[in-house]
Amino acid sequence: MFLKATCWEEVKKRVKKANKPFYKLVETGINPTAKYPLYLARYSYGELITLKGSIQLSSDGTDATLKSKRIAKELSYATTPLMMQLGKQAEAFIDSTERTIPLNIFSPGDFYGLFEAVEPFTGSKISPAWSVSSGVRSSFMLPRISDRVFHRRLQKYYHFSNPVPQTLYDQWEIFKQVAKQNDTAEPWSSEVLIFPKQWFAKHQGDPGWLEFQNYLLSACWRQAELFRKKYELSACWETFGAVIRSLKPNIYLVDTVKHLMQAAESTVPVFKPDLQNNEALPSCLIESAYSEVYRLKDYAPCIMIPEKLTQKQPIYYSMAYPTILEGTPNMRRMRSFLAEVKGIRKLLMKFIEILNNEHDVDFKFLEKNFNFYHTGSDNDSEIQHAKTLDCSIHLSHLIEEYYRGLSFPNNSHFFRGCIEIQHFIQNE
Repeated sequence: MFLKATCWEEVKKRVKKANKPFYKLVETGINPTAKYPLYLARYSYGELITLKGSIQLSSDGTDATLKSKRIAKELSYATTPLMMQLGKQAEAFIDSTERTIPLNIFSPGDFYGLFEAVEPFTGSKISPAWSVSSGVRSSFMLPRISDRVFHRRLQKYYHFSNPVPQTLYDQWEIFKQVAKQNDTAEPWSSEVLIFPKQWFAKHQGDPGWLEFQNYLLSACWRQAELFRKKYELSACWETFGAVIRSLKPNIYLVDTVKHLMQAAESTVPVFKPDLQNNEALPSCLIESAYSEVYRLKDYAPCIMIPEKLTQKQPIYYSMAYPTILEGTPNMRRMRSFLAEVKGIRKLLMKFIEILNNEHDVDFKFLEKNFNFYHTGSDNDSEIQHAKTLDCSIHLSHLIEEYYRGLSFPNNSHFFRGCIEIQHFIQNE
């Protein structure tokens, strides 16, 4: 982790590129002087930027580089100081020790620490239960990478002792070790701009500073969409009461359907295949490690990363790696993913049918298409076999462009009970 003091004049061009509206607000309405310092922090892949709200200013979680009481005081005006992502991406997540739950993805120009940073002028206290990682935390490779002999090649080449990953959750620790050994001229790192307390001092009657506060409150409202959408969904849930009582589904499946509806509304992230853009993580380096050092055979070294639904490509939710906030599954119990995904399909289709007849509700997820997959669903009219994913327009294009000559890993554990969400494809 690297940290340096800076000022608006030194970083404003980068801010303009990342977030032009905020740049204009500050440049024309505030024009901050040297009395308003900033700090620029750089984090390697996998380092924690915050740990349950507490900003991490050195790799071991202690304030090793900032012993000054003055600087500590500057950043202590809220549980988490306001930060803007300037370079690469970061992920807000909850770690349950068996799985991670992605909450949000931050790209250049995005703010975090918003809920906490508005504490000084709202009086609303918050105690974050989530952390933020440099690069995405919830990432894993689709093909099986648990061969002990092949894994030893990685250990020897990249000088680490971490054991073979037994689950998808375990793989991130290996990815971090590979990224640490990056000896290129520009190793992967994300950059964060940190706003000290001077930016939140009271400026009575100053319209520029009032506009700054209003901007943060508006951004805070937009970032609270997850909680607002959850309330909207809960408010209309009684509409499904008769169906739930008649089908008597497992409550965990009901919670999963709620989560899928939120994912279809682009409120919460699930997963998509990474397209080697290196913004979310050093994907090219990691994929190269598994192709050339681990020597992954036949299958493309395709990495999954968290993402919210867009028009560009589908997203995927897996019963084998659930990311719901409620209805926690028993990860150690033997479960029938095929039975679960069938139950989810039945519930979801019933709910869609009901909402299509309700003219006074407006859910964008009704405009989405859901497909259901499993690795062992031959001769099943409801659930497609995961091998049919090879025919997906998006995935076949990915393989052709990035992994030519290799097969898409459709036998991955991730596809043992998988739901694909995408926008309806308009016919030309």
